[in-house]
Amino acid sequence: MKTIRILISRPAALWLTTLMLTGCASNPPSQDPLATQCTEPRPEACALVYLPVCARLADGSQATYASACSACADPAVVSHVEEQCP
Repeated sequence: MKTIRILISRPAALWLTTLMLTGCASNPPSQDPLATQCTEPRPEACALVYLPVCARLADGSQATYASACSACADPAVVSHVEEQCP
């Protein structure tokens, strides 16, 4: 069996490593397995629906929003669960 070696220059390897680590450094995923992660692009307009969600913000705090859409429209929100915050 032959092995294939890929040669990458040091600057290219450094750039690739930095790019991969930068993606991991943005909003960390929620610890709650039932939480829905907010993704990019964020919603710009939401329907007037009242199905409250408890959102987890980037600073670790929580806030109740009227809907999942309105929660994810806020750039400070990382994830949400389908219930009001305690």
